[in-house]
Amino acid sequence: MAKEQKQEPVAAPEPDVQETPGPPKSYRLQITLALVGLVLFQVIVLYLLIPRKPTENTPEIQIPVVTVDTERTVERPINEGAFSVKRVVNDNNETFSLVMHVTVRYKEGSKFDRLYEARENAIIDRVTTVLSVSTRDERLEPGHAALKEQVRRAINDVLGVAYVRQVLFAEVKYESN
Repeated sequence: MAKEQKQEPVAAPEPDVQETPGPPKSYRLQITLALVGLVLFQVIVLYLLIPRKPTENTPEIQIPVVTVDTERTVERPINEGAFSVKRVVNDNNETFSLVMHVTVRYKEGSKFDRLYEARENAIIDRVTTVLSVSTRDERLEPGHAALKEQVRRAINDVLGVAYVRQVLFAEVKYESN
């Protein structure tokens, strides 16, 4: 008899098992680097956006503050017709005319109406004066912001109470010959 050979059982090939479940190591490295890059980007953006205390060499930046009036307002006309101001400057006739309205808080509307009726002539005279002494640049400025602010202050001065919130111009005409 021949020698018996012991045969060892043939083991099945072991599957490729990773130490941890999930994507391969190369993908994990790419994801980690992407996350680090994202965090770094956010830190840089926040550094640029967060205001810092100015140093001697850093100019201070003025950021305008815009307030929103959430109260209801009503519109009231000033003067029955249009305001019209005529001036002669260097042999040049200038005519500036407009229709004006103001806004007041809804809850102060009736108080404004009573005061306006009592002081209508003084208000019209003061507004006409403000428009008369206004400069050509103020009359030609888009939106007339400076002129509207001067008129608002003038009306509130005559009223003695700051009822007027905003001045609105309509049908604005500027003619120069």
